[in-house]
Amino acid sequence: MFRKMPFILLGIILLICLFGNMLPLESKAFFYAVSLSIKSIIITILPFIIFALLFKVTTNLAHNASKIILLILAGVTCSNFLSTFISHYVGMWIYQFNLSVIPPTSGTELTPLWQLNIPRLVPNNIAMFSGLGVGIALCYWKPQMALAIANRLDVIVNKTLHTFTYFIPLFVAGFMIKLDHEGVIMTLAKDYALIFAMIALAQFS
Repeated sequence: MFRKMPFILLGIILLICLFGNMLPLESKAFFYAVSLSIKSIIITILPFIIFALLFKVTTNLAHNASKIILLILAGVTCSNFLSTFISHYVGMWIYQFNLSVIPPTSGTELTPLWQLNIPRLVPNNIAMFSGLGVGIALCYWKPQMALAIANRLDVIVNKTLHTFTYFIPLFVAGFMIKLDHEGVIMTLAKDYALIFAMIALAQFS
């Protein structure tokens, strides 16, 4: 399903653009609430996924080649520096455009049926450094235990990501319905296509 996901999302976007105005208001509010709930859940579990993935990587590499981990960290640092450097100059060029989007009026703004607010227990940066530190330390202290935990975490993360793959269409549909209801889609497509293209090119670079 993951390989078909771009086509599924494209089909959802086209359907909403063509027939979104036919949906009742309560249905729009329902789908928007579902999207916000999925977003809240993803933000909550993201630190765990970051920890588990980095723990697994460090466990698989630390006992064989600690220098590889340092090389990866250096590579990540250089990559972040270059992406920030590129985005700075791309941003300076983009800021010359009019980035003001007409906000929806109180009569067109879509209100969700409910809001699921789950507090974030651990920041992403803490999860990242914890995964690296705990993985390296436990690998040198008890390598067999570290490997067993890493394999278990890998199974849990794969199942979690696989499950959320099926919710991506609902997640995208809810926000697209909101944009369509508030009349923002055409504005974004008409006035910001060039900016989106530049952002995508900068990210790819």
